Amino acid sequence: MVRGFGWLVVMTSLLCLAGCDAGDDGIEVPTTMAQMKVPASFSYETVRDVELDVTARWPDRSPAVGIVVMVFTDEVDPPGPDQVVARGLTGADGRWIGTVSLPGRMEAVPLVASLVGVSASALVPIQDGRATVVFQPAEGGE
Repeated sequence: MVRGFGWLVVMTSLLCLAGCDAGDDGIEVPTTMAQMKVPASFSYETVRDVELDVTARWPDRSPAVGIVVMVFTDEVDPPGPDQVVARGLTGADGRWIGTVSLPGRMEAVPLVASLVGVSASALVPIQDGRATVVFQPAEGGE
């Protein structure tokens, strides 16, 4: 029995040594940060999906149907047309719901709601991946 145990130890040791591979698999791993090459087109900016819930109402609180809603990427005043990331129309219930990818640095999303040359804008805070706003003109047409 002891004699068989000795062979078992020798065979196990040989298998362990044979399993160690110091060979190259063809994958080159940089050893320092200076050796890493990042393409010039790489963007370090992160993005996140934000769910938007926009409601438009008339002064009497009835749903405003067909209001154009535009979502912008930057908090520029006034925002330019090249910064529009989403556009939609409010439905029969006066709501437009959508999801957009925005830069992760943004804490609020710029929105504009407009109808026939009259518009309202808002910088809506993003909370837990959601931004919710109600556009409703005051009584008296303001």
